[in-house]
Amino acid sequence: MLRHAGSNWVTGDRFFDRETELQALERRVCDGVHTLLTAQRRMGKTSLVRELFRRFEARGEFEPVFVDLEAAGNPEDAIAEIGTQCRRLDGTWGRVRRAFDGLTARVDEVDLADLRIKLRAAVDPASWSQQGDALFTILADSKKPTVLAIDEIPMIVIAMLKGNDSAVTPERLEATRRFLSWLRKNGQAHRDKVTMILSGSVGLQPILQEAGLSAHVNIFAPLELRPWTEDVARDCLGELAATDGISLPDSAKRMICRLLRCCVPHHVQQFYFYLYELLQREGRHEAGLADVEQVYQYEMLGMCGQVDLNHYDTRLNKVLGPQQYWVARELLTDACAHDGFLNDESIRQFVRLLRRSHSAPQDAIRNVLRVLEHDGYLARESGGYRFVSGLVEDWWRKSHLFGAGAFSSRAPAKL
Repeated sequence: MLRHAGSNWVTGDRFFDRETELQALERRVCDGVHTLLTAQRRMGKTSLVRELFRRFEARGEFEPVFVDLEAAGNPEDAIAEIGTQCRRLDGTWGRVRRAFDGLTARVDEVDLADLRIKLRAAVDPASWSQQGDALFTILADSKKPTVLAIDEIPMIVIAMLKGNDSAVTPERLEATRRFLSWLRKNGQAHRDKVTMILSGSVGLQPILQEAGLSAHVNIFAPLELRPWTEDVARDCLGELAATDGISLPDSAKRMICRLLRCCVPHHVQQFYFYLYELLQREGRHEAGLADVEQVYQYEMLGMCGQVDLNHYDTRLNKVLGPQQYWVARELLTDACAHDGFLNDESIRQFVRLLRRSHSAPQDAIRNVLRVLEHDGYLARESGGYRFVSGLVEDWWRKSHLFGAGAFSSRAPAKL
């Protein structure tokens, strides 16, 4: 029986579909292939890795280590986080402790939050790479092969590369290069005993391509996690409804998929959850098309849905920085004003406006389009680009258009 899980990652009985991708990732790990897991937001990357780890642990085949670098801003933070997650490994904690000079056995008694602070204080900014090398050696010496999953790797790269002011300086570029080179070096040195999986809620490749650092992740083979097909999404909706004793006609399932257009797993399950809550409030057990429309307009696009969708905006701004984010906002808003389609002539017109105003570098459009396409906002079609997700398109239109129209019929606000 499939149960809804809110915004959390899922494993076990709550893990739905993705068996093909799971088997592909498992084969790579067994073959010692380092993987860069790519997908747009909410596609289930963390759930995929966590479910793989659950199965590995149940079979006792590998030593899984999961590291989340979302809050990390530099290599020292990353080393401390890897060391913190090594605490659970059998027979290695004493060696890990010694890798952080000055830590005593009493550190074993603290909780994870305090341990993270203590380890971070023990990382030497001048020798973080040596301490990191020691951790990789410890992982490689584990009794079982280690699978090291590093989540939100793009966040630490952005923090190192752009800082708080979104300015890529030579010093920041060199620091980022050193960190990626360190990761690459250890991936190559310990390939037989430590297999890495990198992932994140935004794409790493466009960030590195803009900075000229793409070669530093060439040991990682990309694995794309695509949206569900409509058949899979309907099957998921059907299983959720059956678990809750809800009657969800096939016409309602099809309407949900049509409104979403891109069946991102989280959005499918979120839609069902709001529909289920509506029926619970009204004491009903059967959903109709009017219910689906109501949930879409007032929940998915309403205040509840805004909490999740606004994160798209926040991350886009984080990845691009204020100047390029403004370019992205203008392009996406123009697409919304033309039924979700950004045509090539509009792009050329925008380039001409940039030339006259000098509001942003002209090559910013090329990088922005690369990010928007990679992260699932737009897809290339003949003559231009189209919004991939109906939900994201409708949310962007509702949040950003404000009746101002497209730049093809006006001068953008900052021009």
